[in-house]
Amino acid sequence: MSDPTVERRFTPHDRKTRIANDVLSAVREHPEHREGDRCIVLLYDEDGGGIGMTGYEDEESDVAAIVDMFLHLRAIARASGKDLQFIGIPSDASGLT
Repeated sequence: MSDPTVERRFTPHDRKTRIANDVLSAVREHPEHREGDRCIVLLYDEDGGGIGMTGYEDEESDVAAIVDMFLHLRAIARASGKDLQFIGIPSDASGLT
């Protein structure tokens, strides 16, 4: 079942996503920024998280962002002597198999 507290929006809508958007603006304006660069900004506090993304604007953007984030999280885990595995479980967005 999908989480009713999670909602996808395309514009900043709270403190965390506004901050993430400002960070993304700085990334896009940086003199070393290149066409094709992708960036994910995740800001978390005791109330939960907010995310901003740039470079993930095509139809496959959600999947590409998930893959990029997973590969980086796995690298972080491996640098700490751990491993991170992804095991796909067939189901639809409702969580039912």
